[in-house]
Amino acid sequence: SIRPAQMRSIRACLPCGNGWGIEPADLDLARLDPTASEIISGRLYLGNANHARVAGGGENPLGITHVLNVSNLPVLMPRRSASGAITEWIPMKDDGSDDLFGPRQSEEELEAAILADPNSPVRGAWWRCRAFLEHAFNDQS
Repeated sequence: SIRPAQMRSIRACLPCGNGWGIEPADLDLARLDPTASEIISGRLYLGNANHARVAGGGENPLGITHVLNVSNLPVLMPRRSASGAITEWIPMKDDGSDDLFGPRQSEEELEAAILADPNSPVRGAWWRCRAFLEHAFNDQS
């Protein structure tokens, strides 16, 4: 599990969906919400798609090291971004119909479910979010 001491070594940004069915491209997010909210001083931020893009770009003014995108649309594809931040996307329907706390679902199980039915709900996204954050808080790079 994540311990407070581990939080001192990471700056993470968690972009959230807007929940209103409005696509990020339709919003001027930089104007409406120019900076991510600081959840744990200097360590953990909650932001939107624009904040994630800035953190993943070359500029990265907050020094974000990890970006976890939990929403229905990818903001940054899973990889090491141009800024060096490690990014992950966990698909989650913004309408809340996915089984967030259900049993764990592997990447292979998720891909098979989506191939069988593109509207298949994600199962157990909480487990994937937790695994990413535990890795982030333990990452010494």
